Amino acid sequence: MEPRSMLDRYTRLAPDYDRMMSFWAPLDRWRRRAVAETNIGQGDTILDIGCGTGKNFPFIEERIGPGGRLIGLDYTPAMLEQAARRVEKERWENVELVEGRAEEANRIVKGPVDGAMSWCCLSIVPEWEQAIAATASLLRPGGRFTVYDMRTTKASGLLGWPLTRVIEWWVNHYGVGDVKVDYAVIRPWKATMAKHLTNVTYEEMAFGTLFKCSGERSAAEES
Repeated sequence: MEPRSMLDRYTRLAPDYDRMMSFWAPLDRWRRRAVAETNIGQGDTILDIGCGTGKNFPFIEERIGPGGRLIGLDYTPAMLEQAARRVEKERWENVELVEGRAEEANRIVKGPVDGAMSWCCLSIVPEWEQAIAATASLLRPGGRFTVYDMRTTKASGLLGWPLTRVIEWWVNHYGVGDVKVDYAVIRPWKATMAKHLTNVTYEEMAFGTLFKCSGERSAAEES
């Protein structure tokens, strides 16, 4: 998705985004799982790439506690406004919201960070490879980067056909990808992560429509 188009769409969707995402409420368990797999703990600093309205924030806060630091990065000011309201409502005092593009994270985010995660963001970032490289460079040695994202809109298995129709409708309306693009073919997520991180793992989920990929910065590297 082109940056201008992405900005326009998410600006329009921002006020109702949380309500719309409630349709996929069961996926919140995977949000929690993504945070857990980033291996962060009390007092850590974590970067949430494409944080949107801050739906990952409660699960991150559970892990880092008030002594930690949460940095939410997003390209759309309207989404960050919603995130700011969430932060104010929950009275979190350790959250920093940063406006900017994922591929420029290493330039606009004050690091280093103990962990980073991205939830359904990089599939709509044209410069996704640069975004992975930029995020990896912010990690402290041993820090982990976890990505959960769309692999394809074409579901497999017994529920393949009806699930594909639902996903394509959702994507067309809410812009979490592009039904014309099969990311499983054009974006080698695991190989790209492995260029910048070690101990990379990859797993497909949700009838092959989603994936998770994570890796860590080598402990031998200097921060």
